[in-house]
Amino acid sequence: MSVLELVWKDNPILHTPALEVEDLASQDVQQFIDDLLESARYYDASGLAANQVGALYRICVLTLPGDEPVVLVNPQIHRRVGQRKILEGCLSVGPPWKTVFRSKRVWVRALDRLGNPIRYRGATEYLGQVLEHEVGHLDGQTVEDILVPVPTPRPWKQVYTGRRRR
Repeated sequence: MSVLELVWKDNPILHTPALEVEDLASQDVQQFIDDLLESARYYDASGLAANQVGALYRICVLTLPGDEPVVLVNPQIHRRVGQRKILEGCLSVGPPWKTVFRSKRVWVRALDRLGNPIRYRGATEYLGQVLEHEVGHLDGQTVEDILVPVPTPRPWKQVYTGRRRR
């Protein structure tokens, strides 16, 4: 196994949708999965998507604290409910953390590395956030693409009316 090098936000591969994996049993794909897991551990990531290390496989890994690592092949979010505003970081974008909207609950379908189905039904909180983040990468999206808009301050002339308050 080897640690794969991260690509940074200016790399076009981060904005390119990943391709579905068709030959999951191939030695190249299985070796890539091993390397992606090793890289996620090395970078102390909660999740890592293939295009974050320069590959266009539709594969991501979840390495949440206290849980066994999970490999998701060809994941798709098929339902989202609600919306919440949160701070989120990204290895490929770097600091500072960004304010983004994420769903309150997400439903995801995928395969594990052996081709068995995996389903997350109504994933919430941090798990839901990481699922949306990593599948977003595989769809060609980074946190900078979904930033919460910050209102533009109005010029002082429009704010100040000239009247004193009593």
